[in-house]
Amino acid sequence: MRKRIYLYVSIIALYSLLLTPCLFSQVVYEPIHSGVYDFLDRMAQKGLIEFHDEIRPVSREYIAEKLLELERIEQSAEGIGTEDRRQKSEDRRQKSEDRSQKKSIVNSHSSLVNQL
Repeated sequence: MRKRIYLYVSIIALYSLLLTPCLFSQVVYEPIHSGVYDFLDRMAQKGLIEFHDEIRPVSREYIAEKLLELERIEQSAEGIGTEDRRQKSEDRRQKSEDRSQKKSIVNSHSSLVNQL
């Protein structure tokens, strides 16, 4: 009987020691004068994100969420920008080829004229 009680008490103590920190973890706040607040304010003013920091300090988890949101926005914008850059690069290459063809035609005509 005593062994069972000791076993139950041990199991309950073990669970409480292992599970309590996970259930009630401490929130870590970013220092008030950190530059990340200014950065997120500017991004909110540009309309990229919604950032509510009327009450400071803000948790690092909230800041991380906003930074990840900005990163997703940037990646989606880069995808669009990459296509535009690729098209512009293709246009420039085509124009360069056209110019080189025109130069070669002009050079061949001028050499024919010189031969006459």
